Amino acid sequence: MKRVLFLAALSAMLLVNASRAQAGYYTSILVSGVNNTLEDQSREAFIDRNPLGDAPDGVFGVGDVLVGFVRIDNKSPPPGATPNHMYAIFSQQITSFGIFIPGVIAVVNFSPTTAAGLTLSALTGVGPASGIVALYDSVPVFPTDLIATSPGDLTGNGTTNLFDYFKSIKDNGTLQLIAGFGGAASQADDYFKATVTDPAGSVTVALK
Repeated sequence: MKRVLFLAALSAMLLVNASRAQAGYYTSILVSGVNNTLEDQSREAFIDRNPLGDAPDGVFGVGDVLVGFVRIDNKSPPPGATPNHMYAIFSQQITSFGIFIPGVIAVVNFSPTTAAGLTLSALTGVGPASGIVALYDSVPVFPTDLIATSPGDLTGNGTTNLFDYFKSIKDNGTLQLIAGFGGAASQADDYFKATVTDPAGSVTVALK
């Protein structure tokens, strides 16, 4: 569910920003007027946060945060994306969570992260509070395949974690765009909704 959601978010943002004056690798693989379905591989972490504070409450629910990165591997139709040219760092927070039809449909709504130290701007050093995705590309390819290979301890904290992956992406890529939800009154109800239907396991994602 998460990967589909993140891809939907990133795909929509790529298309919205495809006309930017600053061309990058990602603009070269978008085809105007046709289906630009993007496929990725991703790595993410779940941070358990109590909505009334930062202490974990043991529940996957409102206030919890998902952070990570995706690598764009393929695109349909051709020309396809080549692995290790594009990565995106993301951070998003659960704003509502519940069973709308008990035992049948579960719905999770996401918004930009507000937790200190976990916002997209905190992870990337740039971007507005409304940001959820930061896209970086590189030509030639990034020097490390971050899906298959650890970047090592780049932050000097004695271990390797997602922050080292984020640093590798930022150090070796070119920031092409930061996208998220707008702050205008007309955009106040923008959100991503992931719906999982059980038991078939089909996933639908709606962008409002």
